[in-house]
Amino acid sequence: MKGNKAVSDALTALLPYFLIAFGVIGMKIRVRFFASLREAAGAEEIVGDVPAGTTVKGLFDILARDRKSLSAEEEHTLAAVNESQVEWTRKLKQGDIVAFYPPVGGG
Repeated sequence: MKGNKAVSDALTALLPYFLIAFGVIGMKIRVRFFASLREAAGAEEIVGDVPAGTTVKGLFDILARDRKSLSAEEEHTLAAVNESQVEWTRKLKQGDIVAFYPPVGGG
């Protein structure tokens, strides 16, 4: 019966990953704000949990709910996940680092 115990222990260890993958529990995300968005958000960085399957847009909406000045910046905001610019429809994963920043002009 030792084999059954090993299988049971392995499945128990993997349970949190399955719950996250299938949207049963949330995911821990780190969010960073740059330039004017930092002031609008009232913070440089926020770490928190979001429901599994949340998109970048969904995350922004969650954050903007309590931060009206952040909501006003949405039209002029770009997003990156793990240092790569992404579309707002991208689904987030456990441990992602999301950055919101304004467009940068140059000349």
